[in-house]
Amino acid sequence: MRKFLLLFFIISFSFTNLSFANDEAQEEEEEGFFSRTYRRQLRPIVEQSLDDTGKSILTYGGIATLLAFALDNSVYEFNKDHPNRYMDDSTSHFFSNAGDGKLGIGIAVAQLFWDRENGIKHAWALFLTSTTHFTTAAIVQRDRPHGKLTYLPFPSSFPSGHSSSAFTTAASLQNAYGDKVGIFSFAFAGAISASRIQQEAHWLSDVMAGATLGIFWAHASSKLDLGSPDKNGLLYPSVEKDQFAINFLRSF
Repeated sequence: MRKFLLLFFIISFSFTNLSFANDEAQEEEEEGFFSRTYRRQLRPIVEQSLDDTGKSILTYGGIATLLAFALDNSVYEFNKDHPNRYMDDSTSHFFSNAGDGKLGIGIAVAQLFWDRENGIKHAWALFLTSTTHFTTAAIVQRDRPHGKLTYLPFPSSFPSGHSSSAFTTAASLQNAYGDKVGIFSFAFAGAISASRIQQEAHWLSDVMAGATLGIFWAHASSKLDLGSPDKNGLLYPSVEKDQFAINFLRSF
């Protein structure tokens, strides 16, 4: 549970504040930090999420998830009868650990320092994907193939959190840096998803839904117009042993 809470807070607070320009009205200058962040960043992302591309992502992703659902048992039985067919245990554990969210969060936090605009978009995509994933998992409460409870105190197989996080980062990096980076990122995300199936932690449809979720919010966040702020504010997490802190950095 502590690991889950830590991961949740890291994702939730890995975003930045877009500062106001000098010529804005006095009442806007007095607006609170979180209120301004919501109005300038979160709300526009959500409102613009269902553009034509966003609708296409959800439509085709939904169809792919339904098709995968019909194949869930077949893929599960094949995987059970042919262990280590595509990757050995050490490889699957490597990719599974890489997909627990910390790698994507680390990339987003690093971007906030050397590529602030894309870092903000990536961080918001992770936040929205995480929020949607936890909400959907709590509603659906689907049992995992291995039948165990992991990360959350209730059945949470659908959608795959590893897959959604991995594809959020993959799509965000492609949107920011082009297809050359995107090809590698998507291949890595695919390997993470495959490892979750091999470990019997998810059904095929779980990882398909997770991938759809991640790509959708990465696209929505890429549409955010950050303008040209004259002051930079940054919220970022830090972890030392069992301690968790939220830091605020501002340039003047």
